[in-house]
Amino acid sequence: MSSLTRSVSWLALREHYAAVERLQNLIDTAQEGIWIIDASGRTTFANPRMAEMLGYETDEMLGRPVFEFMSSDRQAEARGNLERRRNGIAEEHDFEFRRKDGTAVWTLLATNPVHDKDGTVVGALAMVTDITERKRAEQHQSLLLHELDHRVKNTLATVLALNDLTMENAESLDAFRSAFAGRVQAMARTHEALARARWQEGSLDEIVSTVLAPLGAGEVSRIAARGDAIRVSPRAITPLALALNELGTNALKHGALSCSGGGVTVEWRLPKGGEFTLSWTERDGPTATVPPERGTGLRLISGLIEHELEGAVSVEFPPEGLRCRITLPAAVILGG
Repeated sequence: MSSLTRSVSWLALREHYAAVERLQNLIDTAQEGIWIIDASGRTTFANPRMAEMLGYETDEMLGRPVFEFMSSDRQAEARGNLERRRNGIAEEHDFEFRRKDGTAVWTLLATNPVHDKDGTVVGALAMVTDITERKRAEQHQSLLLHELDHRVKNTLATVLALNDLTMENAESLDAFRSAFAGRVQAMARTHEALARARWQEGSLDEIVSTVLAPLGAGEVSRIAARGDAIRVSPRAITPLALALNELGTNALKHGALSCSGGGVTVEWRLPKGGEFTLSWTERDGPTATVPPERGTGLRLISGLIEHELEGAVSVEFPPEGLRCRITLPAAVILGG
């Protein structure tokens, strides 16, 4: 062999190894997982990103069936996918695997059959992308849409109930309009607070302020509101807000807030392992008397608390002013 021939061969060999090294670097540093399995589903290759995605070292994956990296309820689907690879079909689809620690990882699988020189399918090559965050976002969006649908239906049902109950006890059209508008506005203020909190739990202190301030009860000299720092579940916010609105409206019309010297104390507690309680106590107003029958407001409060929130309401009329006590299970107020 001439020296020129040897030089050409050496250059070709060096270029070959350089190309192999570049390819290996690309595979090792790729941001996508690369996973190769044989026809039976056993792992023959996994790049570092693939192993990292599943929480393994690359050596731990080699020789192991692909079915070991998923929950049992996914294996039938995986066997169907493998069968389609054997038939030469390429696919792209979402699939859920299990990490070494047992947690789920959602992936986008772009899989292609691998052929030998005779064209026989001998395995499959998958390019794997971690889409767990995208899946979580989709699931969260689906949950929010379901929750919104549920809340819209509940809101419409509540508005209809408010309409019927207000109309039943209204003395005139103007009285109905005023009472109904006040109740709907209280719901609107509550929904605004929920929207600001992205329909998550809300601070009870903020709920009390949101509901009572527009009623003229927000001044320190007129109302004292205090209690434990509690984040109220979305389910409980609207019924509680409407109940507080009814108590506040009644106090403005007939009770302690109807005269200059009267006031209200609102207190709430949630002891560890105990029930939630909210107390409404009026003072220095007109002398309270027991009504001959329960009015619209008290019936509405009872319905909201007892039927919607599985709680209890007790109302007393001592001469110094109305007292109302609301009791709820801790799981309802906290959303547990």
